[in-house]
Amino acid sequence: MNWEPYVWLGWAVVYIVVGGVVGIGLVLLAASILPRLIDRMTPHLDEGKEMARGNQAVAIYFGIVVGACILGSAS
Repeated sequence: MNWEPYVWLGWAVVYIVVGGVVGIGLVLLAASILPRLIDRMTPHLDEGKEMARGNQAVAIYFGIVVGACILGSAS
């Protein structure tokens, strides 16, 4: 019996699982780092306080920029 196709299939499953785990890890890493990076890039603006005060422009900017960066790192 020829086992070679099953071996290749096994390696394909291993690569898919490892790639998925690495991809999920990178997205989680980006989701934890990017908000702090945006905070450092805008040192005179406290996004949390502005959002608590109801400043929608800051909330929309922060949400769109961080969301786009996370989605960009996911693809």
